[in-house]
Amino acid sequence: MLASTFYLYIGILDPFNLSIIADLALFFNNLEKIKIALSGD
Repeated sequence: MLASTFYLYIGILDPFNLSIIADLALFFNNLEKIKIALSGD
């Protein structure tokens, strides 16, 4: 939840970076899913 707030804060400061932030958010979200999948093995 902290990361989401951080991305939102950056987005408000620099709206032009929103697409980059969205890509980063997706990347980290996928990373978490991969970690969960690996640890669940």
